[in-house]
Amino acid sequence: MTISIAKHTWVYAVFNFSEGNEQLTGFQDQASGTFIPILKTNHEAEVFLGYIPREPGTRYEVQAIMFEDVLNYARANGSLVYLVNEKGEILEKETPV
Repeated sequence: MTISIAKHTWVYAVFNFSEGNEQLTGFQDQASGTFIPILKTNHEAEVFLGYIPREPGTRYEVQAIMFEDVLNYARANGSLVYLVNEKGEILEKETPV
C-alpha cells in the first residue's frame, strides 16, 4: 500500500529532542516493525501529540516536513511510514524502497 500524498507535499510529524539530537519520532508496531507517523494538518498533529507515549527528559514538538524527506529518513532507518489521524488510527501505509 502506498500513501496517496505527493512527495513534495508538506506533512506534519513529531520530532523529539534528546541530548542535543533532533530526530523524527518513530514507534514500534508488533506486526510490521518500526514506523514513523505523519499527519496531514498541524491541528491533527498537535492533537496526536497528546496521545503518544513519552520518554522522560525528551522534548517533543510537531514540525512540518516534506513527505519525500520523511520517506528518505524512513528508508535510511528501515522504517515504514504511516499516515494517521489525530487519534493515531492508521489511514494508509507506505514501505519506502
